[in-house]
Amino acid sequence: MSTGANWDGMLKRRYGPLVDPLPSPNTMAEHLPFETGKALGDDFQVTVKLGLEHGVTRDNTRTAFTLMGAVDSVTKPARLAGSSINIQGRIPREMLAAMSNGNEASYGEGLDTKVVGLAAGLEFHREIDLHYGCGSAAAAAANIGVISTIVSGANLAAPIVADLTRASYSAGIWNLMVGGIVDILQADATTVRAAEVTVTAVNHSFNRVTLFKTGSAVLPVATDILVPRTGRTLSCYGVQAILENTGSMFGISAATYPQWKALQFAVGGAMTRAKIMSVGARLRQNGLRRGGKMFVNANTFADLAEEGNTLFRELEAKTIRVQGAENIQYKTACGIVDVAVDDVMKQGIWMFLGNKVGRRVGSTDNTFTLPGSRKWFFQELENAAGAQLQGYMNQAPLLDIPYHCAIGTGVTNTADTSPSA
Repeated sequence: MSTGANWDGMLKRRYGPLVDPLPSPNTMAEHLPFETGKALGDDFQVTVKLGLEHGVTRDNTRTAFTLMGAVDSVTKPARLAGSSINIQGRIPREMLAAMSNGNEASYGEGLDTKVVGLAAGLEFHREIDLHYGCGSAAAAAANIGVISTIVSGANLAAPIVADLTRASYSAGIWNLMVGGIVDILQADATTVRAAEVTVTAVNHSFNRVTLFKTGSAVLPVATDILVPRTGRTLSCYGVQAILENTGSMFGISAATYPQWKALQFAVGGAMTRAKIMSVGARLRQNGLRRGGKMFVNANTFADLAEEGNTLFRELEAKTIRVQGAENIQYKTACGIVDVAVDDVMKQGIWMFLGNKVGRRVGSTDNTFTLPGSRKWFFQELENAAGAQLQGYMNQAPLLDIPYHCAIGTGVTNTADTSPSA
């Protein structure tokens, strides 16, 4: 609901206009460039090379030997559609009148703050879907959290206080999800336990979220999973789902073609330099030579940075010593591995994307306007005293060479937070 209280202080300061925001540093969106792809009806198509020519003949008889048959190289089209996210914000007419005050310029200036908020929200949800998009199948291919324990509450109307598992928790997600809405699915990732559930509070100490739905008698249970509202069957396949795929995706089988299957690396504890070197060596055997970026939770990064500090030796005394890091680079068999903090990465996993092996395809990146349309997605509401401003995107991640990418599972970190029981 849009009320004047939510606009407190917005009439005094001008914020710079923000229409087509660029991705923030160290995000999936920044690493995966956006392009429209090749249209095929409602889908996008790229050609993937999956095999070499194998029509060779060997001989040592010094005769005009007979050639064996040709064995063609294999290329297949990968087809996928961009998925849409639309974000909307409403402005009470009273606030429009106060902002305008007979001055058209003031009216535009007053909208800047709303645009900044909508742009930040659209970027956040784009990043969530790029990481953890559920996909279009009946079963959600990924999630943003798994319930470990129901701490209190008889039902969602009570409300429910729940702790999430250590491995599935990302403080960066839940920092920005207070006031947001999720759907709760049963452990089969298909059956809806409850839809349109509001996140009303977060406690990072125990991976704890408070879930509320007016009048709901539903009681979630341990192993239930949380996904963004309308995410199941209606979002893109995120990078986690692509990296974990072992079957058919986008029309190509990872069971048949190893090039279509990412390296799935069981970490089994803390990340170390030695494990990163092992990942690099295995990716080199898959043909990667130009390195890539490893997206990690901040707690994983902290352990790697501390390991680096213990190996560092200072050759001369300094009056000021600067320690720590923002990015860490490792020279490996597959090239430079750039390790970066990913604000929405879960504690128990990391994702590695080779350089120049992926992109985002769809009809448009985040925007508040489209060519040939009105300047803004802005309209007066017909049956309400106010106006509406919208942002929009249509895209999906595509990894052209999945076996130049990797996902690490079973990560544990020194600073991880855990459920209370």
